[in-house]
Amino acid sequence: MREQGSPPPGAAQAGRHLDSWGEIAAHLHRSVSTVQRWEKHEGLPVHRIAHARLGSVYATTTELDAWYETRSHAAAPAIVPVGDRIRLAVLPFQNLSGSPDQDFFSDGLTEELITHLARLRPDRLAVVARTSAMQYRHTAKDVRSIGAELGVAYVLDGSVRRAGARLRVTAQLVQTSDGTHIWADTYEQDLTDVIEIQTAIAERVGDSLSLELLSDRHVAHAKARQTTPEARDEYLKGRYVWNQRTPDALRQALAHFQRTIELDPGFAPGYVGLADTYALLGFWGYGILAPAEASRIARPAAERALRLDPGFAEAYATRGFLDYEFDWAWTAAERSFRRALELNPSYATGRQWYAVCLALQGRSADALAEIAQAREIDVLSSVVDYAVAWIHYLGRDYARALQHGVRARQDNPGFAVTHILLAAVHSFMGHAGEALREYGAYDRLRGVSAVGITFRACHHARAGETRRAKQGLAELQKRARSAGASPWQLAVVHASLGDIDGAFAELERAFEERSDFLAYLKVEPHWDPLRSDPRFAGMLRRVGLS
Repeated sequence: MREQGSPPPGAAQAGRHLDSWGEIAAHLHRSVSTVQRWEKHEGLPVHRIAHARLGSVYATTTELDAWYETRSHAAAPAIVPVGDRIRLAVLPFQNLSGSPDQDFFSDGLTEELITHLARLRPDRLAVVARTSAMQYRHTAKDVRSIGAELGVAYVLDGSVRRAGARLRVTAQLVQTSDGTHIWADTYEQDLTDVIEIQTAIAERVGDSLSLELLSDRHVAHAKARQTTPEARDEYLKGRYVWNQRTPDALRQALAHFQRTIELDPGFAPGYVGLADTYALLGFWGYGILAPAEASRIARPAAERALRLDPGFAEAYATRGFLDYEFDWAWTAAERSFRRALELNPSYATGRQWYAVCLALQGRSADALAEIAQAREIDVLSSVVDYAVAWIHYLGRDYARALQHGVRARQDNPGFAVTHILLAAVHSFMGHAGEALREYGAYDRLRGVSAVGITFRACHHARAGETRRAKQGLAELQKRARSAGASPWQLAVVHASLGDIDGAFAELERAFEERSDFLAYLKVEPHWDPLRSDPRFAGMLRRVGLS
């Protein structure tokens, strides 16, 4: 809906005849479903001509503009003061297809609606992130309770029924203060028209909350998300497993995103999914691929997505992650993150990555401010809790790191990197027993890995258990001969053992391999034994962190 006092869409073309639903929708900057609903329920002036064998419609721009202007003034209640942002949560749409195999589709529709709504009016509408919204799958909680927990004024929920090539979606918007149903609608289309359904729902939300949708962005976003049903299925399956963030799930996601691109090389989200997956596969916390190998594929994929959709916020955020994690290009990373968050301030993952980027530069206060905004959007996310704990750990505030890390572990005990972080926090606090228990939990989830061996060996070295630390180092050296361990891992163990020359020798090899753990040189406590050596300042300069 337009703001009061703004000119009606298409005013310059007043008097022109529009001879199809498509032309009428284009003139009003809305979807066909929305203008058909307006005609049926709100008196949009559309005329019908009956022919011998079929009927057709037409409208005039003069009548449409007059109707729209009247509607704009009549339907502009002040929901919130100008300048404030309305907070909305999209709850998981229920899968009514009769098969759990279709959960990926209902979850995917939920996630795409979150993204779609967040991009339309980011200055006026704040949308709760996926991770928090998904906590309410199959919930029996009252909408008032959900509103209080998430801090939202409205929730959008519904159901999805998929049968053959047809899709039936019901959606309803509810006010959380009193449980009032603002509206409820049913949309039935071919699978090829799923974006039409998402667009119509977004427009109905915008109308209900007196938000003028940004037409150019609205149209561009919808166009960029069009694809075939087969490609969309592969993409949604990829996101479904990617969100689990386990090594096996990431490998499955990779296959789905590769298949997405094979089916539709022009589908921008497929490339972002591919880039996101390679970014995590190369991240030191997983260590599945060498960083240089992961970056070599992830970066072109992110850039391809941006060429296909220059307004794709998530692609900018992915590029920002690649900039700092693998390329140590700190200024470029900030530029990418700021653009991402300008396009979609509700993208919690982008805010989380940006916060870590700031923390790695030693900008702890800025990082905490940014992660606080991520928390505001994703209030129930264990991943955000983990990031908060990590930022406090990097700032040497171990007590707060422990507090947030424990909460992240309670909410998601299967998220392995939380255990490795808590182990390090306990180790630096001198809690040997607790540290070893967390290392054990990490090993049970990931198996005996180079990452686990590395930090356990560092712990033994700090505890004065030199023999056990050297055993860990020997195991890493053995693995390194078959590319099963990285030079940065050897470097931090040498540093913990006080072998400074050995640490710098491995650090040099880590630099040559572009090991991503070097992005953590400035603030990671495991590098502390090297800080007084002049060679360390030189290495900081080489990774852009002097």
